Amino acid sequence: MTGIVNTQHWGVNSVDVCIDIGGTGVRARLLRASDHAVVNSMISSKSLGELVAQLCALDIRCERVAVGATGVWGDASRFDTAALRPLGAHEVRIADDGLTAHLGALAGRPGIVVAIGTGLVTVRMTADGSFTHIGGYGLLLDDRGSGAWIGQRAVRDAIDTHEGVSDHQSILELCIRELGPITLWSERILSTGPRALAALCSPLALHAREGDADAAAIFTAAGAHIADRLHAAVRSAATDGETITTTFTGGAAAALDLLMPGLRSRALDLPLEFVPAEGSPLDGAERLLRIENPSAESKLLRVITHR
Repeated sequence: MTGIVNTQHWGVNSVDVCIDIGGTGVRARLLRASDHAVVNSMISSKSLGELVAQLCALDIRCERVAVGATGVWGDASRFDTAALRPLGAHEVRIADDGLTAHLGALAGRPGIVVAIGTGLVTVRMTADGSFTHIGGYGLLLDDRGSGAWIGQRAVRDAIDTHEGVSDHQSILELCIRELGPITLWSERILSTGPRALAALCSPLALHAREGDADAAAIFTAAGAHIADRLHAAVRSAATDGETITTTFTGGAAAALDLLMPGLRSRALDLPLEFVPAEGSPLDGAERLLRIENPSAESKLLRVITHR
């Protein structure tokens, strides 16, 4: 775990906690409960349980918690809040990480946000506040274009090269360097899930930027898959002839320059205006915390209060 500070140095013993649960770990931010001043902008942990244990070890009182969690779109009650109970917060807000990604990237404005992390989800909000959510089914069923999908494609190309099926020697060498001997890949990837695959995205991007055509082709293919999801997002609601503000967030969005050739080739006819993201999914969790009088009945947001 990284990023913990002595909150007493700041004269703080009562905090609100914002949490983003992603495919490769958990990130949190501590805010002073009295005025939401940032006490610690980023704390990283491998798991929610580890994060909660570390926070409980601090001399602080937790007032409220806001969480963006994977896989609870449409029914935030699916998130098990048991791991949060040791914090003793009097209010807990749970939303799908697709919603917090949108809140972070567009700050509550209408538009499309593509969250490209370990997995991939596309969320569109229209001017009337309605949402469309595309993806989020995991790597086994979908997540095409995601960081884990990019890594999986590299591993498959590497295995094909090792077996003499195709020739992507540079990809094979990269995967061996990152994952170790090929005989251990199955065990390592099965034990860590998509995280080990998503971790290949960054070195593969470096390879592509250095001119490796095979690596670049993987990102081009990923960009084409993302474009297909943008088509679906545009079709989900009328545009009234206006362009739709569109942005990208998530760790794998750092390779947007490599994704754009495939994306643009498939999305040239879409009425999209690409803009930089205003913030991260963790920023979205903070905005979730700041929403006044959230509806406890909303399917997108679950509010639990303890007195």
